[in-house]
Amino acid sequence: MDIEQLHKFNERFNIIGECWIWIGASNGSIRYGGFHYKGVLTRAHHFSYKLFIGEIPIGMEIMHTCDIGRCVNPNHLVAGTHADNMRDMVVKNRQHKFLSDDDVRAIRADKTTSSFSLGIRYRVTIQYINRILR
Repeated sequence: MDIEQLHKFNERFNIIGECWIWIGASNGSIRYGGFHYKGVLTRAHHFSYKLFIGEIPIGMEIMHTCDIGRCVNPNHLVAGTHADNMRDMVVKNRQHKFLSDDDVRAIRADKTTSSFSLGIRYRVTIQYINRILR
């Protein structure tokens, strides 16, 4: 591991609660962060998994136990099959998240909390929070 690359990686996330929220570039996906390593753009959480845990097993996906796509905390990353990931999505009711009217009012009334933090609190994407705030 190139020490300069490691330093660059460590500068691109903020710790919010237990999550390490990626604030660097995306990999073309709004949900996941992206990180260039040796000239290749990879998902930031994949890079974190490889860095702290090891190679991603063939045929496996990297799942977030915290359900925050931009989290790169290796303690929140586990390898699983696509079926495991889909089952986890259903069990945690992540298919379509709708907020209550009270949640929307609370989000709009909160003038001090960042969209990142609101997204984590309500377990929705930053883009969903920003649509509410428009």
